[in-house]
Amino acid sequence: MWHSKVMTETIQAERVTLYDLIDKFNFKLSENPAFFREWQDNLPEINEREKQQLHRVKNNYFNLAMRPMVEDMFNN
Repeated sequence: MWHSKVMTETIQAERVTLYDLIDKFNFKLSENPAFFREWQDNLPEINEREKQQLHRVKNNYFNLAMRPMVEDMFNN
């Protein structure tokens, strides 16, 4: 019989960044349009301009979320 010992590490939530999770747990961004269908079904249609704005917001969010905030760099 095989036994394994699992060690856990507790990290304060306010100190965790998206980059930390990607680095530690090898998370990957899903571009699959079927991911979380319940957030997409039965919604009103949006026009092309709104789609472009949402795409820009999404790209900006992921760009910022991958990096620590400036104040975090100085507080550590």
